[in-house]
Amino acid sequence: MSDTPAERLLAAVEPLAHADRLRTVARTAHALAATGELPSLIAELAERGRYERRLAALAALAGRHTPHLTARLADPDAVVRRYAHRAIRRLPVPDEAVAQAVAAAPTAVRAELVAAVLRSGRTALAERLVAALSRSHGPRAAAPLLPLCSAAFVTAELPAYAHAVDFTAALGHRHPQAVLDAVEPQLADRTAWSRHVHALAAAARHLPLRVLDLLERRPGGPPLPRPLRDRLADLAAADPTRTARLLAVARSRRDTALRPAVARRLAAADPSALADLVAQQPGHGPVLLRALPPARRPALHDSVYADLYRRVGYYAEALALLPAADRYPRARAEIHRLRRNQDGDLADWLAAPGPPPVPTPADLLSLVALLPPAEARPRLLAETRLPEPTERAYGWEELIGNAARSGDPAAVSELLPTLARRLRNEQDPVRWGPLSALAELAPVLHDGHAADLHRLTEEALTTRDCSEHTRAGLTDTAVAVLARHPSGTALAAWATRTLERTGAPRITLPRGRERAVLDALRPLLRDSAATPDAALLLTVADALGPRARRVLAEPLARALRTGTDEARCRALDHLVPLDPATALDLLTRDPSAARSAPVRAVLTAVRTDLLALLPGDLTEADTATADRWTPRQQQDAASRLAATAADPDRPAEERAAALRAAAPLGDVGTALLRRWAADPDTALAETALAALPHTADPASVLPDLLALAGHDRARVALYAADRPARHTPADALAPALRAIVLGPAAAKVTSRKQAVRLAARHLPAETAAELLLAAHLAPEQHADVRTVTTAETTDRIGDTRADEAAVATGARWALLADTVERGSTLQRLRVLDPEPHRLPPADRSRYAALVVRMLDLGDSIAEHVARGRLVGLAEHAPEAVADLARAVLAPDDPDDPDRPDRWKSAAHGLVAIAVGAAPHPTGGCAPGSVLAGLLTTLTGAVRADEQAGEHARERLDELLDRLGSLWDAPNLPEVRRAVAAILLPAPALRAQAARQLLATVAVTDPEIGDTLLAVAALLPDRPALAADLAATLRHSLGTSLPADAPALDAARRLTAEGTLAAGLFAVALTGAGSAAHWPEPWRALLRELRHHPAADVRDRAHAVRPPRPAQE
Repeated sequence: MSDTPAERLLAAVEPLAHADRLRTVARTAHALAATGELPSLIAELAERGRYERRLAALAALAGRHTPHLTARLADPDAVVRRYAHRAIRRLPVPDEAVAQAVAAAPTAVRAELVAAVLRSGRTALAERLVAALSRSHGPRAAAPLLPLCSAAFVTAELPAYAHAVDFTAALGHRHPQAVLDAVEPQLADRTAWSRHVHALAAAARHLPLRVLDLLERRPGGPPLPRPLRDRLADLAAADPTRTARLLAVARSRRDTALRPAVARRLAAADPSALADLVAQQPGHGPVLLRALPPARRPALHDSVYADLYRRVGYYAEALALLPAADRYPRARAEIHRLRRNQDGDLADWLAAPGPPPVPTPADLLSLVALLPPAEARPRLLAETRLPEPTERAYGWEELIGNAARSGDPAAVSELLPTLARRLRNEQDPVRWGPLSALAELAPVLHDGHAADLHRLTEEALTTRDCSEHTRAGLTDTAVAVLARHPSGTALAAWATRTLERTGAPRITLPRGRERAVLDALRPLLRDSAATPDAALLLTVADALGPRARRVLAEPLARALRTGTDEARCRALDHLVPLDPATALDLLTRDPSAARSAPVRAVLTAVRTDLLALLPGDLTEADTATADRWTPRQQQDAASRLAATAADPDRPAEERAAALRAAAPLGDVGTALLRRWAADPDTALAETALAALPHTADPASVLPDLLALAGHDRARVALYAADRPARHTPADALAPALRAIVLGPAAAKVTSRKQAVRLAARHLPAETAAELLLAAHLAPEQHADVRTVTTAETTDRIGDTRADEAAVATGARWALLADTVERGSTLQRLRVLDPEPHRLPPADRSRYAALVVRMLDLGDSIAEHVARGRLVGLAEHAPEAVADLARAVLAPDDPDDPDRPDRWKSAAHGLVAIAVGAAPHPTGGCAPGSVLAGLLTTLTGAVRADEQAGEHARERLDELLDRLGSLWDAPNLPEVRRAVAAILLPAPALRAQAARQLLATVAVTDPEIGDTLLAVAALLPDRPALAADLAATLRHSLGTSLPADAPALDAARRLTAEGTLAAGLFAVALTGAGSAAHWPEPWRALLRELRHHPAADVRDRAHAVRPPRPAQE
C-alpha cells in the first residue's frame, strides 16, 4: 500500500496516457497548493529519479511553486528546464536568478534561457542580460535579446554591435528607427546591404519612405536583394512613383515577376514612371496592365509598346489585357507590320482555306488569336491542319484561347463540335494540350454546351493511346467548370462524371473556389470512399492539404474501413492530426494496423498507455518521443533494442539502428550505449559513440568521449563531443579541454584540434582566448593545431563591442601577432580571413599593422593575399599604399621569378584602393593622390620615350585593365576622368585616354554630349580608333533605355559637328533610338546621318534599319 503522497501519485499516473498523466499531476498540484502540502510532494519527487524530477517540475509549475523552478533554470534535464523556463514568463522568477543562471549556463542552456526571456517580454531583464553577455561572451551572444529591449536602450547600444552582428528581421521590426540610424553610415559599403538586409526589409514595413531614400542612394544599383523585393508592396503603398522608378533602375535578369499586390499599389504611380518601368522590364508589363482599370490600360500600353521593336511574346500577352474595342485595331496593325514583306491583303490572308504552305510564326499566330473570333477562326483552323503535331496542338490552343477571350458563347458553340470531331483522330500529344486549355472556357460555358463536352470526353478517353496527360487535362477542365457552375446543372453533371471517369490523376483546386468544387463533388467523394483505393477522395484530400482534415473527415473515416493498406495509410495521414482516436478505432478493428506509421506515431506519442501493442522492432521514429514514457516503458523498450543489437544473425544496419533508437530512452538508454561503446565490433561501437550525445543528459557522457582522445576511435568520439560540450558548464568543460590541448602528447592531433574548436565555441570569451593562446604557444605544438587556433581566433577577433575593450582581446591579438611572425603560409592566410568591416573601428589600425607586416616577411603567397586585404584597410596604412606605388615602379629583376606577380598584385590593389572608400590622398585619383602620382610618373616616362618607356606602358596597361574590371565601383567614373586627364598630355596615350573618357558615358547623364564631343576631338586623325570606340559605345548602351534619356540631343550635336569620329558616335547613339522604339525624331536624325559628309558615317547609318512605322 502506498504511504506517501508522492507514491500515491506515481501509482495513480502509471497506467495513464501521457496527456492524462500530465493533467492528473497538474490537478493534484493545484489542489495541494491550496492546502499547503505541495512543497512536500515536490521535495519527495525531486529526490528520486529523472522521471520523478520531471513530474516535480510540472507540479511546481502547475502549483506556482516559484522557488523550486528558480533553482532549476539550468537543470541538466531538458524537460525539467522547459518547465522552469516557462516559469520565467508565468511566475515571478527574480531577475537576479535568471541573470545568474545565464552567466553560469553552458552554450545550449544559455540559448534556451535567452529564448525564454524573449518569450517572457521582460524588457528590464533583457537589457541586463545584454550588458552581461556582451562582456562575457561577446556581442553575438547578446544580440538576440536586443529586439526585446527598449527603444532608448537599443538606440544607445546598437552602434557598438553593428560591426559584429548581422541585424535581424526581428530587430528591424521592433526598432526600425534605431536600426536605420545604426546601419545608414555603413551602407556606402555594399557588403553592409547583404549583412543587414533582413533588418532593412523589416524596417521597410514601418518606415518605407526612409528605406526608399536609402535604396535610391544604394551603391551598385541593381539588383534589389530578395528580402527587400519581398517588401515592395510596402514601398509602393508609401510612394508608388518612386518605387516604380527604383524598379526601373534596379533591374536584373534574375528578377521575378511582380506580385499582384505590388502591381496593384504601383498602379497609382505616375504614368511616365510606369512606362519607364515596363520599357526597362517588359516582363512586368502584363501584370501592371492587369492591375490597372481597363480604361487606363490603353494609355500605358501605347506609351510603352507603340512603335516597339517588340518582344512579341510579352507584347501579345499585354495586348490581350486591353478591352476588345482597343485590342482588335492594335492587333491588326501589329499583324500588318509583321507581314510587311508579304504580298496580299490581310483579310485574304486570314481567310485563306487549307493549311498554310509553311507554319505561321508563333508570334504572329498569337496576335491572330487576339482578333474577333469570326476574323481569326479561319486562319487558326488552318494551323490545326499542319503536318507537325506540336504546331497543330498550338493552333488548337490558340483557337480555344481566342474563343475564351471573346466571352461569346456562340463562338464556343461553334468551336466545341469541331474540336470533338477533329481531336478523335489526332495523336495523344496533340490532344492533351487543347483539353487542358478548355479550362479557359469555363466562364463562357452554359448548359447547352454539356452535350458537346460529353462527346469530347468520350472521344478522348476511348482512344487507344489515351495517356495520363489527357486524363489530367480533362480533370483540369472539369475542376474549372465545377468552380464556376453550381451543382445540379448539366455542366456540373458533366464535370463530376468526367472526374469519375478520369480517376483524377491530379487535382489543383482553384484558389478561393475550393468550397464550390467540394460541394459539387461530395456525392462522388462518398462513392470514392467506398472503393478499395479511394483514389478521387485521396487526390482531393491531398490537394486540400491540412484543410481536408475537417472538410472530408467523414468520407476519409469510411476509407479507413474499406480501403486497401495504402489507402488507409494515406487517409490516416489526414485524420490522425485532427483526432488521434481515429487510429485507435482502426487498431481495434485490425490489430495489424499498428505496423502503419500514423498508428505507431499515435501509440508512441499520444496513447502511451497502449505502448505494449506496438509490434515489431522499435525504430528511431518510435523512440523519438520516449521522454513521454514511464521508466517501466523505457526499460521494456531498452530490453527489446538490446536484444536486437546483440543478435548476431541480424544485419549490421538493423543492429546499428537499434543502438541509435536507444538514445532517447533516458538513463537505461545511456547505459546501453555505454556498454556498446566499448564493444570490439568497430562499426557498432562507433555507432554507440555517435549516439551517446543524443541521450537525455548529454553533459554526463562528455567524459566518456574525451577519454578516447588518444584512442583510435578519437575521430568519432571527439567530433561527437560537440553536443555534450554545448550542455556542459564552463567550469567543468574548461579543465577537461585543457587536459587534452595542453596535457600529455598521448592525445591525437585530431583530438587536440577538435578540443581547440570546442573551447572556442563553448567557453566564455576570456577563458577561450587564454586557452587558445596557451595551445598556440605550447612547445612543439603540431602545426595543424596552430592552424586551428589561428582560424578560431580570427573568426572571433571582431566579436567585441566597439565602445569597450574586451579582456579576451589582448590574448587574441597576441596569438595573431605570433602567427604572423613565425607561422606557416597557411596559418598566415587564416590571419587574413577577417573582413575589415567586421572589426571594431578601434582595432582596424592594429589589424592593418599585421597585414602590412606580412608584406615584409618574404612569404610570396601571404604577401599577395595581404595586398588584396590592404584594400579595405588603406586609410589605416597610408605608407603601405605608397609602397604599392613604389612596387609598381620598381624595375624588373630577371633573378626574381616572383617579381611580375608582385608588381601586378600591387597594381591591382592600388587601383582597388583608388576606386574604394579610402580618403584622399590614399584613395581616388585627384592631384596629389597616390594613384595620380604613379600615373604621372608612368606617363612622363612614355612621353620622354626613355628606355623605360616599354616598362611604363606595361604598367599602365595593367593599371587600366584592372580599372576596367571594377565596373561596379561607385566612384569609378570620377577616377576614370582623372586618369584620362593625366594621360592626355602624352600623344602616345591618347587612345587610352579616349577609352577612359568613353567609359564614363552613361546614357542617362545630361553631360553625355559634352563627353562624346570631347572624345571625338581627340580623334581627328585616328579613323580606326574612332570606329573601334563607336562600336564600344554602341555595345555599352544596351537595348533598354529610359524614355527621357538625353541621348537624342547628344546625337544631334555630334551630327552637326561634321567630323568622322563625331558622326560615328552619333550613329552608335541610334541604339537609343531603337530602345526608345524609333519615334520620329530618331528617324529624322538617321536620315540626316545618311547624308553625312564622311562616307564611313553614311555607310554605318544606312546599315541601321529601323522597322517600318506601324499602320492601322
